[in-house]
Amino acid sequence: MLMMEIVRDLLGLPEALYYFNPNGEYDIERAGHLNFTDFPLYSPLLARISPDVKQNNRIVNEASLCFLDRHLKGNLNSSCETISNKYPGIHLQKGN
Repeated sequence: MLMMEIVRDLLGLPEALYYFNPNGEYDIERAGHLNFTDFPLYSPLLARISPDVKQNNRIVNEASLCFLDRHLKGNLNSSCETISNKYPGIHLQKGN
């Protein structure tokens, strides 16, 4: 079971809501799968193949915090769009 499916089940979200993301998604240029973890911060080998390890980590942290503020705390003033304006190479795709 994927982590998102576990979260969906814990929150009691309908399956249709799980697959439809009206808020959009982010794309980080040149970021691979491991860039969404903190492994490149600790491994010299992974750091060499990652574009900008510390910046990617900051972006993932800010996007995660924004998501949690908006959807778990219910803070509708929390806008994640500022993240794509703040960092070059970040693209926000609105809706599915």
